[in-house]
Parts: sequence; C-alpha cells; structure tokens
Amino acid sequence: MGEVEVHALVGVDLDVRPGECLVILGPSGSGKSTLLHMMGGMDRPTAGSVEFRGMDLATLSDADLTRFRRASVAFVFQFYNLIPGLTALENVEMAAEVGEAPRDPRAMLEQVALATRADHFPSQLSGGEQQRIAIARAAAKGARVLLCDEPTGALDRESGRLVLTLLRDLCKEYDTTLVVITHNAAIGAMGDRVLKMSSGKIVEVVENPRPATPGEIDW
Repeated sequence: MGEVEVHALVGVDLDVRPGECLVILGPSGSGKSTLLHMMGGMDRPTAGSVEFRGMDLATLSDADLTRFRRASVAFVFQFYNLIPGLTALENVEMAAEVGEAPRDPRAMLEQVALATRADHFPSQLSGGEQQRIAIARAAAKGARVLLCDEPTGALDRESGRLVLTLLRDLCKEYDTTLVVITHNAAIGAMGDRVLKMSSGKIVEVVENPRPATPGEIDW
C-alpha cells in the first residue's frame, strides 16, 4: 500500500509429510492462514515455490491450479461455508461431483452421524452440525490433503472436540494428510507435529511422540 509493504510470510521452509496431522499455531496476523492458502493453491506466492508431488503450484496456469484444487485438496473453514439453498446432502453431493476420487455422499453423512439430517437446510442445523456437514463435504471429494482453517473457532468445547475427533478419524481411515491452523495452543497436542508461527515466520517446530486424542485435550 503505497510505500508500505507487509510480508505475510518470510523465509518459510516446510515439508508436510504424507498422512500426518500437522497443527499450525499462531496469533492473528502471524501468517498461518496465508500459509494454508498457499498450500491449497488459493493464493500464489510472490517468491519461492509451493511443491506438491513434483508440481510447483506457483508456476501452474489458472486452469491447472483449478484442477489441482479439485483433485488433491479439500477445505474446512471456521464458518462452514455451506450453500444455504442446498440441503445437507446436496452440499455434500456438490463436492463429490467435482472430486476425481469421490466417495458416496450418504456414506459420508453417516460417518459424521448426520444421515437423519440429510434433507435439512443449513439454517435448520446447529453450528456443530453445520461443521460436521462441512467435514462430510470435504471428505466426499476423496482428496489427498485436508486443510482446516480454525475448524473449532465458532464452536463450543464439546462440539469442537467432536469435530476434531471426526477430522482425525477420517484422516486415519483414508490416509489423508491433515493440516489444522488455530490460535488455540491446546489443540496442538493432537498433532503429530506442531508448527508455531509469529510475524510471518516459523519460530518453532515440535514433534509429538504421542499425539493426544481430541477427547484428551482440555481447553
């Protein structure tokens, strides 16, 4: 903005391991959402590279980047981002239609224990239920990587624990890489690794020899 430059990420160097649960911790403005968006091909870096299985996302055309997002990544957001005019099932079906290795939408609703709410619209569901639908939608794509932006930020403690349990269980069952960003330090206990960020930089990486189950997390 004029002569003022803000570097959202500075010298970030990171490898995400296949099948791991990586928790990225940091306060608001630390760069964690920008990093997540880079991983998911939603933003392009102004320098450096973002590599996924030999592809540099920074150099892909818009069409190829769209294909990457459709095939390889799924997102879960803090405020659900469900389409209000579609039922729970239709929201999940929409994701399955664009995935290259889709899973059965009704089976995904069953996995999040909401098969009986398939015909309900988002406005007829609680916040926790909407987030579970969002997880079912993400899982239905059959993507290799699941990126979660503050998935418990708008939920109470018990709903948050349930959502984290669902994410962890689905990723273990389907061998999906899970990346969760949060400002809640307690959630770091569930990660195989915890990456701490401040002012656009990675300031610490911690290995968890025994990741906690979401039920063990106290926040």
